[in-house]
Amino acid sequence: MPKTIRYIGAVMLFLAPLPMPYGYYSLLRIVETGVFVWAAYRASTMGKEGDYDWPLVFGFFAIMFNPLIPVHLSREIWAPIDIGAGVLLLSASKILDQEVFFKQRRTFFQTLFSPKSVPIAIGDEYQGGIVFYIDETGRHGLVAAKEDQDRLTYGHIWYDDGSGSFYPMSTGATGTSLGTGRKNTEKIIGGRLSEKHWVSEMVFIMTGNRVGSSTPARLCAEFRGGGYRDWFLPSKDELYLLYKRRGVVGGFHDGSYWSSSECNSFEAWYMDFRDRSSAEIDDLLCDFEAFIDKHGLERTEEILKDYDDSNNEGRSHKGNHRSVRAVRAF
Repeated sequence: MPKTIRYIGAVMLFLAPLPMPYGYYSLLRIVETGVFVWAAYRASTMGKEGDYDWPLVFGFFAIMFNPLIPVHLSREIWAPIDIGAGVLLLSASKILDQEVFFKQRRTFFQTLFSPKSVPIAIGDEYQGGIVFYIDETGRHGLVAAKEDQDRLTYGHIWYDDGSGSFYPMSTGATGTSLGTGRKNTEKIIGGRLSEKHWVSEMVFIMTGNRVGSSTPARLCAEFRGGGYRDWFLPSKDELYLLYKRRGVVGGFHDGSYWSSSECNSFEAWYMDFRDRSSAEIDDLLCDFEAFIDKHGLERTEEILKDYDDSNNEGRSHKGNHRSVRAVRAF
């Protein structure tokens, strides 16, 4: 639902305590019921399974404003309810869009009465995975699943036609920076992570094949580690951060992993997780000058180039098979 609708609903609620014609309150009930029913549904599809505090809060207001079985209260009682509901709608963008409240493993009442966050460190087991990135606030970051989401021993192609064959398609999932992995994943599977897209459904009805049914993006979206339903395929930069912390997270095999960042209809970014360290690298790092004297500058430059982490990432045809590791934000 567009933010504009929520803002209109909030303004109508703030005006409700003023003397208004009867028709205004009839319209108010219809608008607010629709807004809060949608908010309750949206909240129920996010965060951890079994956490129903926010859906219940939104559902409460939907019942209070419902026009079918009106709740009759005095103007003095309705005034604070209207104002409170309006404030909730204004803050709903943080709750429903940016998922600030759902990123923390805290219920509604914990958020209300215990705002202090628990210190989190890289490598901690947290919210269904292993922490591999923490932002500058120290409160939010990314966790990775404890194991790969591969269903096939040889990995998965980036996009398919539902039968396992490569399906060339531009999904618009071009974000590469930190924070774009979730949106990329939504675009790849054709809608929000908790919803089915009508295009995919039509293809399934006509052909019996689910487009993108076994893609890395959908495998991540359908993962339920720790009971959470908001896992996604990391973007190029998010996958690089995971690669840097691969030793802390663990469980990776000696191969390459897909990101959710596509280059075009035929290519997408991946990261090679193979360890490039060698005896030569160890010698070089121990005594740089001695290594140059022994092997020469040209050989040293070749080894350094191969050791550079940036060389582990690349563009790959979407029909190639690579592994999958889901991540989620907290």
